[in-house]
Amino acid sequence: GLVNSNIVDINSIKGMGMTQIYYDIQNVVNQFSEMSPIKLSVFVIILLVYILMVAPINYIVLKKLDKRELMWLTVPLISLAFGLVVYVSGTGSRISKMTTNMVSIIHLDETGGSTVSTYAGIFSSSKSKLTVESKAGEKLMPISDGNIYSDPNQVIKNTELEAKVYDEGSGKIEYHNTSILQSKVLELQKSSVDAGTIKTELSASGTDITGKVSNNLNLDLEDCYIITPNDYYKLGDIKKGESITLGKKVTPSYFGGGINQMAMQIFNDKMQGQNGMYLNPNTSEYTEIMQKQSLVQMEFGMKAQIMQGMYFIGFSKSTTDNPLIVNGKETALHERTLVVMSVKPNFKSGDSINYPLGYVQSTVLQTGSLKSDGSGMLFGNGSAEVLYNLGPDMKAEEVSIDTNSNMYAKGLGTSYSIFNVKSNSYEVLKSEKLTIDAADLDKYLTAGNELKLKVELRDGSCAIPLAAAKGKVK
Repeated sequence: GLVNSNIVDINSIKGMGMTQIYYDIQNVVNQFSEMSPIKLSVFVIILLVYILMVAPINYIVLKKLDKRELMWLTVPLISLAFGLVVYVSGTGSRISKMTTNMVSIIHLDETGGSTVSTYAGIFSSSKSKLTVESKAGEKLMPISDGNIYSDPNQVIKNTELEAKVYDEGSGKIEYHNTSILQSKVLELQKSSVDAGTIKTELSASGTDITGKVSNNLNLDLEDCYIITPNDYYKLGDIKKGESITLGKKVTPSYFGGGINQMAMQIFNDKMQGQNGMYLNPNTSEYTEIMQKQSLVQMEFGMKAQIMQGMYFIGFSKSTTDNPLIVNGKETALHERTLVVMSVKPNFKSGDSINYPLGYVQSTVLQTGSLKSDGSGMLFGNGSAEVLYNLGPDMKAEEVSIDTNSNMYAKGLGTSYSIFNVKSNSYEVLKSEKLTIDAADLDKYLTAGNELKLKVELRDGSCAIPLAAAKGKVK
C-alpha cells in the first residue's frame, strides 16, 4: 500500500479526548430531523400573555368587579391554566414518548471485511429511573462527559449521570437521577456485522480520478462521495445493487484543508436552496444536512486533523437495528448510518505510474524531539525525519514535495531539508515546493526507492508535507 490509509475505529482511541467524543456523539444523536425543534417563540408568547393575565389584566378585571380579594384564588388558577398550556404545547414539540436515536458508522475494506461503531441517545420525557436493555442482547456501555466505562457491575457517577452497568449477559444499564434536558448517550458493543461490500473500479489520471462505484451492501445509500486529500467527487444516491460512474471533481476544492473545512465544503452547496438562499435552520432538511456534516467531522476528526488518503462515504436511513428496551418497553427508533471505506485506485496506466500529491506513503521517523500522533501533523520543538516510499514497482522520473500543501503547513520557525544520499548530508530547501527530475533523482533516492526529509520546528506545529511521484513500471 502506497496510499495513505487511516481507517481507525473510534473504539480504538478510547481514553483519548473522551470529553470531545462524548460531545461529538451527543451532537450527532441530537440532530435527527424526526425530533421537532422546540419553538421558543411559542413559549415566549405564552409567557408574555401569562404575565399580562396574572398581573395587570387580572387586577383591572377584579377591581372593576370590586373583587380584588379574590386574587388569592385567581392567581393560582391562572398559573395552573398556563402551566397546562405550556405542558400541552411542549408535548410533541420535542418528544411524545421514550425515543432512541441511533447512529452507526460502518467501516469497510475492499476485501469485504467490516466493523461497526454504534451509538445511541435515549430521550425521556420525564425524569425517572431508566433500565435500558438491548433487544438483540448486545452489551451496552454508557458514555458520559469525559469518561467511558468498561468495567462490569460498577456504579458510575457525575453531576449528570448515575448508572449501574450489569455484566450478566443481558447488557443492561440502570440510569438514576437522569435529566430530561439531556439525552443519555451509550454505545452498543457489536461482535460482528455483515453489511456486504462496496466495489470500486477507479483509476488515477494526473490529478483526476475516473471509474465507477457499485453498491453491493444490503443498504440503500444517499449522498455518496469519493473524498481525497484535496477535493471530492459527488456521486449522489446509490441504491443497493446499483452502480454509478464518477463525474468531474467538485470545485472549489478544500486543497490541503483540515477535516472541518473538508466537511463544510462538501455540504455547503446542499445548504443553499434553488433560489440561492441558505436553508432555514428550523427545517428538517437543514437538520439532516448538519447531521451528515457532523458525522463526517466526527469520523475523520477522530483520526486526523487533515485529510489523508482517499475514501468512499455514503449515508443510509435504512433500519438495521432493533429499538432499545427502556423500562420493559420498546422505544421509538430513529436510525442513521454512515458507510466509510478506504479506496485505493489504480495508479498505473500502461507502463506509467502516477501518484498525485498526497498519495505517496510517508512515515515519521521519531529521530528527534518532534512528535506525531497519526493526525498528519508534527508537534513540539526540535526536528524529525519523514520517509517517503515510492514502492518497489516504480522507476521514478519525477518526485515533488510540497511543504505548503495545506492550511496547517507553516508552524513557527519551520524549515525543511532533503537528504542527499551521495553527499550523506541534508540540503536546506530554498522554496516551498521541491521538484526533482530524473537527472537528479539518484542524489536523493535510496536503493529502497525512498526519500528522506528533515523537518525542524520551533515550539509549535506543522503539517507533514505531501509528496507526488511520476514514473514507469519496473
